[in-house]
Amino acid sequence: MFDRRHLLGALASVLGLGAGEALGAVKHKKKKTTTRKRKTTHRKTTHKKAVHHAPAPPPKPVIPDETAPTTKTALTAAFRTILNDLLTQSPTAATSFGMDKGDLAYLKARLDDRSAAGLAANQARLQKAVSLLQGLDRDVMNLSDRVNYDTVLWDLQTQLEGAKGFPFGDNGTAINLVFYAPTPYVVSQLSGFGCVIPDFLNTQHTIAKEADAQAYLSRLDAFAVALDQETDRLRQDAARGVTPPDFILKAAITQLSGL
Repeated sequence: MFDRRHLLGALASVLGLGAGEALGAVKHKKKKTTTRKRKTTHRKTTHKKAVHHAPAPPPKPVIPDETAPTTKTALTAAFRTILNDLLTQSPTAATSFGMDKGDLAYLKARLDDRSAAGLAANQARLQKAVSLLQGLDRDVMNLSDRVNYDTVLWDLQTQLEGAKGFPFGDNGTAINLVFYAPTPYVVSQLSGFGCVIPDFLNTQHTIAKEADAQAYLSRLDAFAVALDQETDRLRQDAARGVTPPDFILKAAITQLSGL
């Protein structure tokens, strides 16, 4: 499961207090003669304190005990579509999750598309997933389904924001769910297929029969293609001015030389 922190709600109230003030008017009578004493009259003014009433709290939403049947069916179908789209776009994720079997067994012979077109396809996948969930009626879901719905939607929206806001490096790509966090660099000592795929093939690609061995060989070919794709993206990012600092470059070169 993905360990993602999420914000489910926030509650805040502000009470404003204030009071008006008025100053008493002081009138001075003019001196009519030199023998008459001056008299000063002070008028008292009654001050009324302004009263501010706190707004009435909004009524608590009514959460149904059971999700509406049609919405339950639609939510289950949406989750299935979202997961299937993720796995078909990221064969490495399918293997890591132990789901490269049955109808998805063909994924065991593939690796993720690491080209610029692959990034665009991944962003389209995230947008499709977000739109699919936003089209459902959350108000008719029970508490359990709301938690699942909110968690998945928040996670997808966060990935989509990263993919849109940072069109370089690895942001919002499926590989980040398995190997490393989003990074501004396509290749570093901690990111890129040159970093993760050798260990992935050695520890996660199981070989129990001939088809598994053939899939392993196919993935070696796909590995070479992916390295070329990442090299192209390195050049594109460099043209944007995105270049790793020298200590990352040195560490990555040492690692790739060993590979």
